[in-house]
Amino acid sequence: MYKPTRKFQSDMDREGARRQRENNALSLRRKDRENKLQNKRKKIMESRANKSTPQKPQPSDSQLLPISIRDGQQKDLLTKLPLFVKGCFTEHRATIFECTERIRRVLSFQHGAEESIKLVIESGVVPRIIQFLHFNDAPNLQFEAMWVLTNIASSKKPEYTANIVRSGCLPLFVKILSNQQSCYQLQDQATWALGNIAGDCAELRNLVLNENILEIIENILKQQYNPNRVGQNFNSTDLNKSPKQLYLIFLENIAWTLSNLSREKLDGDREKYKY
Repeated sequence: MYKPTRKFQSDMDREGARRQRENNALSLRRKDRENKLQNKRKKIMESRANKSTPQKPQPSDSQLLPISIRDGQQKDLLTKLPLFVKGCFTEHRATIFECTERIRRVLSFQHGAEESIKLVIESGVVPRIIQFLHFNDAPNLQFEAMWVLTNIASSKKPEYTANIVRSGCLPLFVKILSNQQSCYQLQDQATWALGNIAGDCAELRNLVLNENILEIIENILKQQYNPNRVGQNFNSTDLNKSPKQLYLIFLENIAWTLSNLSREKLDGDREKYKY
């Protein structure tokens, strides 16, 4: 019977040891590569999280003022909030617009934003503000009303966002967004509001999806840019922007809204959300 010589056995041991070292080195390289990939993915996800927040209040020109002046204006506006609410329930359009604009300014301050939202909701004015979305002959009022609701939906408290949804704003936002006669600024404001609602939680996101929002957005993106659909300057911060810049801002907000529609895990029937 054949028996390996000592030299042969020694050569085999060295070959086995060499292969083991190579396998160990390969395993270490793979592990190192996986760690690097995981770290890279983590950095990318952190970067995306920083760049795309679920909800965002709409900036106001009041934020450009010094802090001491802003605080003084905010205190003055909050003191007069009952007067603004009363003005919204009149039938005089100019008064309605002015008071809605003042309520929007109340909600445009970052400092104490949650308390301001709470006070506006408790005033009972939200259903009346939502009624203004029906005033197609007053696009400036529609814009201010949507701005108020957008800033309420930027709250960190889901119950505040749920309040405006229960009051019936969702289908009206969608109607304005899908209306091909609406100017881009109105559509943009509706998009911003819907993005805030969708970014609040999975339940509210699903309500937005159930409004056929993906098909509406696809139809918008298929349309060519039309400079005639850029309306008046509703916002003083838009005065220095060209019509094309305003349109591009609208598209940016559509992209942001789509990211919020994709943020939470889908429950139930996934097929109905495929498009």
